[in-house]
Amino acid sequence: MPKERSVYPQERLGAEASIRLLDPKIYSAEELSDRRPAQQTIRLSRNGTEREFPIFAYDSNLHDELAAGVLTEQRAHQMLEALLLGRELERMSVHLTYRRFDYRYGELTREDLGTLTFPTHLAIGQEAMSVGLTFALDAEDYITSTHRGHIDALVKGFRYLVDQPEERLSELLDGSRDIADHIELSRNAHGRDELLDQMVDLHTYRTIAELFGKKHGYCDGKGGGMHLAWREANNLGNNAIVAGLLGIGCGSGIASKLLGDGRTTATIAGDGGYLNENSYGAINFATMGQFRNGMMSTTDGPPVIFVCYNNQYAMTVQQRGEVTSNDFMSERFIAFNDEGLHAETAFGMDVLAVYDSIRRAKEICDDGRGPVFRELWGYRYFGHSLSDDAMDFSGRGVQSYRRRREIYEWKNYDPVSLFASGMVHAGILTEAGLGTVQKRTEERVQRLALLAAKADFPETHEMLDKVYATTTSDIVPPEFKDPTSPGEAATYPRDKEGRIAFSESIREALSQEMRRDGRVVVMGEDIGEYGGAFGETKGLREEFGVDRVFNTPLCESNIAGTATGMALRGMRPVAQASMYIDFFTQALDQVANHAAKLSYMSGGQLKVPVVFWTHIGGGMGYAGQHSQSIETMVTMFPGLKVVAPATGYDAKGLMVAAIREDNPVVFLGHQNLYKNIGCNSAGFVPVPEDLYTVPIGEANVVRKVDNPEDGKAVTIVSYSWMLYSAMDAASKLEDEGYQPEVIDLRTLLPIDIDTIARSVLKTGRLVIAQQAVIEGGLGEQIVGRLMSEQTTAAIAGPPRKSALSSLMAPVEIVGAPFCIPPAAMKLEKSRTVDGERIRGFIPGDVEIVEAAKKTLA
Repeated sequence: MPKERSVYPQERLGAEASIRLLDPKIYSAEELSDRRPAQQTIRLSRNGTEREFPIFAYDSNLHDELAAGVLTEQRAHQMLEALLLGRELERMSVHLTYRRFDYRYGELTREDLGTLTFPTHLAIGQEAMSVGLTFALDAEDYITSTHRGHIDALVKGFRYLVDQPEERLSELLDGSRDIADHIELSRNAHGRDELLDQMVDLHTYRTIAELFGKKHGYCDGKGGGMHLAWREANNLGNNAIVAGLLGIGCGSGIASKLLGDGRTTATIAGDGGYLNENSYGAINFATMGQFRNGMMSTTDGPPVIFVCYNNQYAMTVQQRGEVTSNDFMSERFIAFNDEGLHAETAFGMDVLAVYDSIRRAKEICDDGRGPVFRELWGYRYFGHSLSDDAMDFSGRGVQSYRRRREIYEWKNYDPVSLFASGMVHAGILTEAGLGTVQKRTEERVQRLALLAAKADFPETHEMLDKVYATTTSDIVPPEFKDPTSPGEAATYPRDKEGRIAFSESIREALSQEMRRDGRVVVMGEDIGEYGGAFGETKGLREEFGVDRVFNTPLCESNIAGTATGMALRGMRPVAQASMYIDFFTQALDQVANHAAKLSYMSGGQLKVPVVFWTHIGGGMGYAGQHSQSIETMVTMFPGLKVVAPATGYDAKGLMVAAIREDNPVVFLGHQNLYKNIGCNSAGFVPVPEDLYTVPIGEANVVRKVDNPEDGKAVTIVSYSWMLYSAMDAASKLEDEGYQPEVIDLRTLLPIDIDTIARSVLKTGRLVIAQQAVIEGGLGEQIVGRLMSEQTTAAIAGPPRKSALSSLMAPVEIVGAPFCIPPAAMKLEKSRTVDGERIRGFIPGDVEIVEAAKKTLA
């Protein structure tokens, strides 16, 4: 911890004076030496071996690093520029959003800002962490970051640009020529230096524009500062969910291992994030023994560095001395493997200490000995957000959770001052030179901020753009096409009608698509030798090996998060994110807050081709935590697609289509379908041996009415296992002279509302059959859509007629009562005893017949 001092700056300073304290100053050699924290050591005894884990181990200086060739003068100057660029971005944010500054910054005034607002979580004081980390990585390495990661995004992009050749810089500039013209960048740049300067301008401008929510931002203004991404610089994005991207960063590292591309991923969270369960799940996933013990074809560990930005406060909660019993976060993670994750704590206010620690972490990853944990121990000078009373410099002396003198003490360790002072003492910078670079940086950010403030917002009609990717992987890149597999291709004998079981249809889809495309992997709980809870993956590991079919820890959230990270890197994982949808609530954050939103929040830069596979429904007495039909839990999130096949034909075709989607797809099997419980012959249809797809978003009319008679026809809509009850009901209705048209939804998101509406226009009556409870179930969603004036269907073109207006009776929804699934068989299933219908939790064909007749009465 920084040494105690007897003299503190005057506490009664206004906001302007306070932020001026962050202007860099040059320390004497003695002062610079005095600002190095004392070295410490953590010891761990494991398997009879004692290991030491260093705290604040760095003991060098810029002069010696230059002499040893660790850094060059050019690199040091680039790092200084990155530090100042990050600091100025933060100063801009304070001036434009904090009321004590009267909303002025350079030539920007309140009038220029108009209705502009942007939520900002400042990182002033953390610049050394961003700069030291990104410059220790290769330009092509990956990062993920946090809700205050706009400075990471700015610095990562800058670090990427300074290593690009002239041709690449020109290509990047031409790719954004309309934006470059808007900020008046010359079309006649001469040489690499001028191109680089222009690209730094463009990059800084687009970063600021995204903070302002402008169309020119990297994410089209749809992500904002908390969700910044620049895919071309391998920044997979910031995130507003605490520790939300740790699983995704883990997945990126696993993708590098499986792809063999040599790229390291640094996945960043704060000290609060590393106390979140996501951190433990992600690290546990990355340290699975099968990665390094020979079960897979390589023994390389995932090249991922788990980086903790410990700025002393998780919002207002202090890790040290309050919510943990540890002095340092690195103490908490050394038990994950024999290497203790190679854990270290480095002084995060010192660029060189961070650079040294991350550089060695990358070397460990390059040697195949990852993952690695690094704690960067530092401070943020301002509040968690602009509403935080740590922004109040009115002179009251005490804030709600930290004393002002603590802030001023830490300002003696300002990272910009420490590094600039080192450059001066190394003889590669003068105080006047520092002033020149600082002034140039300030003018750059002020100029670009003014242009960004005056740029256009995205138009309202663009709001729905890029919620979904519009591409698929129907064409496999040559390097992944037709990969070799260690086992023989599985075959599934058909009956004389060409039919196979539901589970075999899915396994055949997976097998054939994995043989077609080397990017497809299957992962999840118990899906290896055991073959899944319902035998749904049996034989796949023998066919493809552990590299492509592997078990995971029982951590649904991190199965989903890791699969999402792998998908962002171009793989196409099929992740059994939970055995039962009851457990899918654990995965929902990663599925709904991350996978579903990343395409949109990144302005379409990121694609998430992942299949989340789980199982719905009950009927076997498994009670309230293994039997639910809560599929609408995932049908309310834009960005997801949700499929629920009822037949083997659709199961195979929809699984193949889901794998080829460039959007996240939730694939819902029903446990009764795997065991052929309650399935009538109408559902067993031939399943072609060749690969094929079933279009996602298209319902199937499985029983059609061509010439409806008045008062006889009714539309029955169902999906998954309940389709069989609907078909049985339709047969009984037909025997009584009625005309039921049956629609199998197949896709629950998006719902094919037009197919339903066309049928209702024809029959005038609608019954929806679901195993789910009625309240909040899919039936109510369908009725709501039909009632909307926006939902109409045409029989033969205009004029269009509302399906609602054609209804001759109220819609009937057949579903479970608003109750938790019971275990007792007597309560679980509806049944007929001595001619009397006894209603249980799960409805059947009798209830559907009754509902249909009610509409026909």
